Amino acid sequence: MAELVGSSAYIKWECAAGSLTISTDFRTWRHSDNIDAVDKSAGADARRTYIKTLKDGNISASFLHDGGTALWEQLDAGADGTLTWGEAGTASGAPKHVQPAFITKSELDTPYDNLQIWNLEWRPTADRTDSTW
Repeated sequence: MAELVGSSAYIKWECAAGSLTISTDFRTWRHSDNIDAVDKSAGADARRTYIKTLKDGNISASFLHDGGTALWEQLDAGADGTLTWGEAGTASGAPKHVQPAFITKSELDTPYDNLQIWNLEWRPTADRTDSTW
């Protein structure tokens, strides 16, 4: 699992309602991958053995809400789109990741005496493409 922090990260969400560069206002970013495993142990096995099955993952972010009604459509739970990010920014040769996904959770915190924060979660819908800028 990798967590991106720092001013060099680049994060963008693109969907039918438009695109949003999250990295300008993000507070946290988390991307995790996992894979299911089926126990294939039997008989005289002294240790459990497994078959790898389906991959899954989760992506989450929190960022400052800067206003605008377009965000409500772009960040609606169920919205399909593509996340593009680079933990080291967009300089030539830096890692670039592209992940088709849909939003599973869209939450706006509006405290009385503090900043408004969007909290989002995405579920990948296909394999991630890793390359460089």
